[in-house]
Amino acid sequence: RDGPCSCKAFRTNKLEHNAHGVPGHSVESLNASTRALVDKLVQVDRRLYEYARRVFYGEVNRVLNATGVDLLCRASASARRLAPEDAHPKLGTVPGARGTRTAFHYIHISKTAGSSFLRDSPKYLRVGDTIKGNQEVPLSHTPGRRRDMVILLREPAAHVYSQFLHCKYHKCTRTPPDQFPGCVNLTEPSAGFREFLKHFEKSGLVKSTLHCYNPWNMQARFLATGKGKTTETSRLVTARGDAVPSLTVASANLDSLGVVGLVEHYEASACLLLYRSMGGSLPRDGPCSCKAFRTNKLEHNAHGVPGHSVESLNASTRALVDKLVQVDRRLYEYARRVFYGEVNRVLNATGVDLLCRASASARRLAPEDAHPKLGTVPGARGTRTAFHYIHISKTAGSSFLRDSPKYLRVGDTIKGNQEVPLSHTPGRRRDMVILLREPAAHVYSQFLHCKYHKCTRTPPDQFPGCVNLTEPSAGFREFLKHFEKSGLVKSTLHCYNPWNMQARFLATGKGKTTETSRLVTARGDAVPSLTVASANLDSLGVVGLVEHYEASACLLLYRSMGGSLPRDGPCSC
Repeated sequence: RDGPCSCKAFRTNKLEHNAHGVPGHSVESLNASTRALVDKLVQVDRRLYEYARRVFYGEVNRVLNATGVDLLCRASASARRLAPEDAHPKLGTVPGARGTRTAFHYIHISKTAGSSFLRDSPKYLRVGDTIKGNQEVPLSHTPGRRRDMVILLREPAAHVYSQFLHCKYHKCTRTPPDQFPGCVNLTEPSAGFREFLKHFEKSGLVKSTLHCYNPWNMQARFLATGKGKTTETSRLVTARGDAVPSLTVASANLDSLGVVGLVEHYEASACLLLYRSMGGSLPRDGPCSCKAFRTNKLEHNAHGVPGHSVESLNASTRALVDKLVQVDRRLYEYARRVFYGEVNRVLNATGVDLLCRASASARRLAPEDAHPKLGTVPGARGTRTAFHYIHISKTAGSSFLRDSPKYLRVGDTIKGNQEVPLSHTPGRRRDMVILLREPAAHVYSQFLHCKYHKCTRTPPDQFPGCVNLTEPSAGFREFLKHFEKSGLVKSTLHCYNPWNMQARFLATGKGKTTETSRLVTARGDAVPSLTVASANLDSLGVVGLVEHYEASACLLLYRSMGGSLPRDGPCSC
């Protein structure tokens, strides 16, 4: 205590300084050109020193955590005890393409697996990226870009139970064990929990004699506490009214963050960080696959607390918990929708289901039709709808399916029908979606697709216009003349048959082959029934036009949301 390591002692300590006969000097006196020459010689040393600074500050913070002594004599506000894992940035270890480095900030809500997550994080960060805990202060007190911030939320009852157990089994509380609820019975984890809850039952309680976390809507407090409040407001309740924060503010702040995870889906949440760190991809043979999930070795900091489950609590105790977490409960449900939406985005972009749900059909389909696209728009929970997209070739179907998650409520899905006729597509007609395209543009697109792609099995010199790729329209007239005879069944071009293709998709009967929609397999198919095609169009739930692509996507969102459109969503001028 009375040693040389205190801010007071630093002012009087007598230390050695061997100047080796060199007079006083400062590197700051060197001019820019000289500094540039120096820098050329120490490029590696410069990076090594920056790394050493992080290690050093981390160790200083560990000393602060363990002893309460700040060896750097920083301002008292920054000298409060930190979680060891928040002490210094964690550095990514996953190889990836070099690019802009991202310094992530982890919003460390107490008792939401933050210590474990920060320890595991290097395995889920690209080399060059870092992540650092925010020392368990509110979001509003955390510097940095919101889109580079990461947070984990936890099921509220489990969260409150964890707060109690931490205080019960640890010396972090300043209350003698016999004065803390349940500390006289350490063999039964839940002993004292009801007394703990009753102590905090009054929402206006500001000063608690238990010296423990205040469980009133803690997760919402971390997100909704304003800059004018003390940093302690997130873990404690420092003023009347803090106990019931604004759900609107908390939800809006949650929306602003780059990665929202759930403790209950820990590995999937870590993989969302990796997906963000890698710029929208996941590495092959990395930690984010159903196979890897079975073998990954992850941190679990139990903090000395024995095994427990919130499921073991009786109904009356759960009711007491629910009274303290009404805002947190609603915030958590919202966070779940955000989380599932992001997981679905990853599935849509990479084909990797981070929740290892039932895999899509393994048979080879068109890429966009291969598996359902999952909605990402938060919305009220209700009946889930599995939409079917009637994928008419060359009507922007691939793009529409890729975009569709942004126009579907979380829980809803949409899947392409593999470019087969409507009659061959299972499902309810009112849950089917179609886009039609201006016919001349549609035929021209068919021609250009065949001309510029290897999907045709014809050598380029045999396909109209392939000898002149600089002029798109070259060969189009020859293409049209080839198909001019409506009765043409077999074509040597191995391309779409442009005769009334959109009507064919809608009017082809079940007795016809699925190829009839793209080709013409029998005389008479080229001129399908307008009456049948129109009637079938009327039976569909969403009819859009390629020429009004975004408006068409918004019709899907309107249908998915049950007759409404979200404010601040994608559907406004």
